[in-house]
Amino acid sequence: MTIDRVLTFALGLLATIAAALLIADAITAPIQPSEERRRRERASRSRPGEALLGLGLTGLAVALFGTDRWPWGIIAVLAGLVCLIVGAWLNRRLLVESVRHRGAARRRR
Repeated sequence: MTIDRVLTFALGLLATIAAALLIADAITAPIQPSEERRRRERASRSRPGEALLGLGLTGLAVALFGTDRWPWGIIAVLAGLVCLIVGAWLNRRLLVESVRHRGAARRRR
């Protein structure tokens, strides 16, 4: 086994684990906090968008596992990319909020 095969296998395994966690989080019931501590209401996450992010990661992981010998690698990467883009679009409010609204701990006075 060469280092490139070990590295692609490790990255594929990591992507598969992340995809499984995203899909499991999208499927499970949300747990609402008993009391909201934020001044601003949280942006709601899109569960189908989160599942699409997981599916996109799965497509990329499958392409990593297939390496160059698998003839469907390009299609798996393109399908994974489309799923990632659509999932990010459905969760755009949550992503923008996590980047823009950093909270009081990081504000400069």
